[in-house]
Amino acid sequence: MPVFSASDFALLDVSSNANQMGIAFTKVNNDIQRVLSRKYKVSITDEQNASVFPIQIRGLDVITAGMNVQAFTVPSIAWEPVFNLTKPYLVKGGVDDNGVTLTPPYDPPIGFNYYDSDGFATRIGNLSKLSVPMSPIPMSKFLVKTYQSKEDGKTYAFFNLPFGMVAFTILDNRNSSQSRKPTLANIKPDFEGKVKGGIQLELTAGVSLALDESDLFEGFSIQLMNINHADGKPSEASTLAATPTKIFEGEFKTPPSSLPGRPGVPLTRVGLSGYGASMFSNWENRTALFAQVSQAQFNVITGRTSHEVVQVKSMLYPWGIRVVRTITILRLASGYVTRFDSGWKAESNGKYDFSYYEPIYDAPPNQKKVIGKKFIEDPFKFHPGIVNGLYNIRNIKEQPKIFGPGSPNAELYAVTFDADVELENVTEGGSGNRVSAKGILAYVQVSPPGEPITLGEFVELLDSEDNSIGGPIDCIIKVAGTKQHMKVNGFDVSRTVDDLGETIFVCAARGSVILPKDGSWSIVKHNRKTGDVSPLPEQLSAPLVRSGVWSNGKLKDPTSVSNLVRVAHPVDLLKPPDDSTINFGFLQNMGTQKVLFMTPAFKRGVKLL
Repeated sequence: MPVFSASDFALLDVSSNANQMGIAFTKVNNDIQRVLSRKYKVSITDEQNASVFPIQIRGLDVITAGMNVQAFTVPSIAWEPVFNLTKPYLVKGGVDDNGVTLTPPYDPPIGFNYYDSDGFATRIGNLSKLSVPMSPIPMSKFLVKTYQSKEDGKTYAFFNLPFGMVAFTILDNRNSSQSRKPTLANIKPDFEGKVKGGIQLELTAGVSLALDESDLFEGFSIQLMNINHADGKPSEASTLAATPTKIFEGEFKTPPSSLPGRPGVPLTRVGLSGYGASMFSNWENRTALFAQVSQAQFNVITGRTSHEVVQVKSMLYPWGIRVVRTITILRLASGYVTRFDSGWKAESNGKYDFSYYEPIYDAPPNQKKVIGKKFIEDPFKFHPGIVNGLYNIRNIKEQPKIFGPGSPNAELYAVTFDADVELENVTEGGSGNRVSAKGILAYVQVSPPGEPITLGEFVELLDSEDNSIGGPIDCIIKVAGTKQHMKVNGFDVSRTVDDLGETIFVCAARGSVILPKDGSWSIVKHNRKTGDVSPLPEQLSAPLVRSGVWSNGKLKDPTSVSNLVRVAHPVDLLKPPDDSTINFGFLQNMGTQKVLFMTPAFKRGVKLL
């Protein structure tokens, strides 16, 4: 990346006089300056001194334009070995269900994780054309003075965050969209007598352009895949693990983002010195929902990390389950650093609720600032039928299967989990109409951040699973509360269209209807196009569906609970019959004659079929 380019040369004062600060000259290797000048339309061409050698002598000082030099020091935070306590799921060499080899980043290996180095040198600079002595003490004063007087052009800082993270921050005190702008100060303390503290440049973030979140820096953040095994071989894993890394970088690294104030650096304040960085920052996004970081906490004292927490939140499709995952890195009393990954944990039940808030932006010239939010209640239309939700979600485990890997639009990772599924009129196999189920399939959203996947992407996701995502279950129910029993062995979600041609999602309970013992009864399929009637194959289960749209986790119209419960294909729930329609029926064989009960349906309070 451009920001990793080397300086023309760098000098570090290892004495205590300048508190181990130095300078880096970047007249030729000025990638950072050129990127910023293009972004903010700031000219970095010094017409006045264009014909003059960029380094000059003035008295006893060697001077240059401020944009050619940076305050420079060693890496700000030590990347020490971390003892990982959590077993990895997505590892190097893994293959998904389609036979495709997984790509990095991977989950970190269990045990000690090592880093090649402590990362990159710390650099602080600006785009000022004013002259400055090429010495660390005058340079530190120059950075603060020109920023506060708005003569800096733009001020920037490039430094490490804990354990493989890198931050590039931009301080813009001319941003009209921010009511509280970022600050830069030298908080070097002075004590009585001749005792003075060292140089420490403190950067404070400005107010976020989004609502309901902490202050953050403009810029971008990266989580490197730089963990090594004990033998020094690279694992291509990241400290945050595979999916949290993609969520973190999808929000804070990858431009452009539809989210306000993104990309950025989830940090409220940092003090940079030659002895290491210090920060006590707890950044939070209180409305994080779809593939977003909800918390980034960093406690660092002079380059040593005592505590790091990165928490991400997302959604499980197609159930509408809100999930959270927390990576905690903690220094123990012994001095060792440990890592623990909570894995995905459910924050809600699965009630097909994908509602969220959409930002409302200010008018130009502050069109990047959020001034309100709009509630989006039903981005998808669901007809759950008799499957009234999934409760007590537990044991969520990532699987080596990805939908849309590397897609610029949407990427989701497969997971399985256990839950209590609520059906109607359960007579055996459950308690309180809830039945325990294991190995239910779902997909966790990794991108895009801040919004659900599109309707088209949701359709493609289901199509990738043959239009059926669900799980096994084992119970017996009374269909619509009648005396007709059904042994349910599974449930799933499918996509179809309604009578207006709009896409809807239908949940079906699947199993075998318990037919009368007197006479020869069976379930058959009827092909509407050809008129052929054939027995239902043993490996297939009859689906049980009911129309009724859900909204905000419940039936939009409570009277829909009295709609017909039908033995019908979910695709045909509301779609007008056509040549592709496959009907189900009950066939009674009475020897010399047969009776076919086509499209059987049941209704609450009605005893007859």
